[in-house]
Amino acid sequence: MGRPPQRVFLVFQSVLHLLAGSESSIQLKPSGTPKDVSWASCVTMMRSRSFLASLLNIQQAVDDGKLTKENVKVAKALLDSIEGDSEDDKVNIVARTSSAVVAYHTAVSEISARFGGVCAKDLFPEGWHSRRHQSALRRSAEVYNL
Repeated sequence: MGRPPQRVFLVFQSVLHLLAGSESSIQLKPSGTPKDVSWASCVTMMRSRSFLASLLNIQQAVDDGKLTKENVKVAKALLDSIEGDSEDDKVNIVARTSSAVVAYHTAVSEISARFGGVCAKDLFPEGWHSRRHQSALRRSAEVYNL
């Protein structure tokens, strides 16, 4: 899978840092920070069966002390580095990017449920991201008003 636009990559890098320690697919340095923050690591994280659950249980990770101050600091710095003329512009950019991520996971979850819980990796093997599939995901986003 090719690398996405820079803004999308920055959002996923911040998610990688926030889930470090609570998501098993993220390899850690002894300091508790992710070993690798490349797009390949972000894709590995997203393909994990536990990714969505980890994302939804971020508050529990905070309560359990799995979210380090350093990782929060790095995640905030990554999100702050997104280009925009004002804080409102940055929030809108991150919100639109996050909406696309939510639309993707909603579509994959619904499709998976229809096929009896098939893993997204089985539904979307390497090279699945053709224009036809991308337009199908866009239509799903429109259905959910994202």
